[in-house]
Amino acid sequence: SISDTTIQLLLGGGVDQRWLLPILVLARAIDLNVKTATKVFGERRTVELAGYFCACCRHFEGLLRELKVSQELPEDADQAWLLLHSQTIIGNSLLEAEQFYPLMDRYMSELTLYINRELEELPNTVQLPRLPLGRNCRQRKSIWDLSGWRPLPKEIERAWASRNFTEAMVASLAYFRSHANDGVQVRVGKLFCIEGLHRNRTCAADPLNQNLVNEGIRLLTRACASARGKQRTSVAVWLLRFLLEPDRPKALADNDLARRMFCMVSTAYRERGMDGMVAYLKGGILWLEGDERSALNCFWEAKNFGKGSCGSDWISLLRRASVLGGKISLRRRDQFLKLAKLEGIFSDKVHSRMNQRSGLVTYAEFSETFWKTFYPFSELKQTSRPAN
Repeated sequence: SISDTTIQLLLGGGVDQRWLLPILVLARAIDLNVKTATKVFGERRTVELAGYFCACCRHFEGLLRELKVSQELPEDADQAWLLLHSQTIIGNSLLEAEQFYPLMDRYMSELTLYINRELEELPNTVQLPRLPLGRNCRQRKSIWDLSGWRPLPKEIERAWASRNFTEAMVASLAYFRSHANDGVQVRVGKLFCIEGLHRNRTCAADPLNQNLVNEGIRLLTRACASARGKQRTSVAVWLLRFLLEPDRPKALADNDLARRMFCMVSTAYRERGMDGMVAYLKGGILWLEGDERSALNCFWEAKNFGKGSCGSDWISLLRRASVLGGKISLRRRDQFLKLAKLEGIFSDKVHSRMNQRSGLVTYAEFSETFWKTFYPFSELKQTSRPAN
């Protein structure tokens, strides 16, 4: 039940009676969360979490206020949501890109990557990372502690904000010819890769899309070559996953680059016990090279290692293995579909209104779309070799 203190705060705040019931429901949820957090983290850490959430609230209030003043926020709710969902609005700073933008993803695919990365980088004391709310925020006149972060180069940021991608690529070539900041290279490289792939899915005939992807891959490859340790592994596995996107048009050098990235990440992730992830990535390379039966065997091996060993690739494994199994082995396809059903990946009903709102599709719809947009390495007549 809701505490007396919470009820007094609500009644004393002049709450509109029309919204009293949903506010009481939210208040009850907040009360339960605070009580649970106090038991798990203690009072001091719970107060820090509450301060962080208040800072988030003020941040988004300011963002919405700016959009309303500039009249950039559409009146239509669906159009407004699409604008807020875009990385231009919600991922325009390091904090937004890492803390908020992954939450906007329909399938939460990016969120798991950040969570896994933070857990992997924990010290031996198993102490959780400090919140980005600085202790001396009043003295700094800022609510965010962004020490160690470097913003985008002004020339690239200006061109990107105006959606002039050609100018952004020219600025990137000029800037990184004389600068070697790995963190900035990685951030710009990811932006180019994601934008190029997104534009390819919406306007495939534009040659600018592949130029964006090529520049992004170039920057990530440079950053990976100069990085060391966990940072190098993190960049390499991100780039490898991008290279293995089935609907991404492939270049001649992508196959060899994918194998180089695989060699970098396979040993590191095996040492961490992520053998399922390694088997999944290996299967992705073999599939794009045309060795479909060996690829399905790798996917089967990854499934046997289990969900924990596959990490953030588990959902992608079930999606892609189900599609490949439908072509190679119906028995294995049914096994993957059984696990996919438990995860709620595919819908049982065609074109239901709920499915349209949630983004779910049937297996048949997903498989048909997948094969229509599938670009393998083998189409480029590359020589297929067994993965290491």
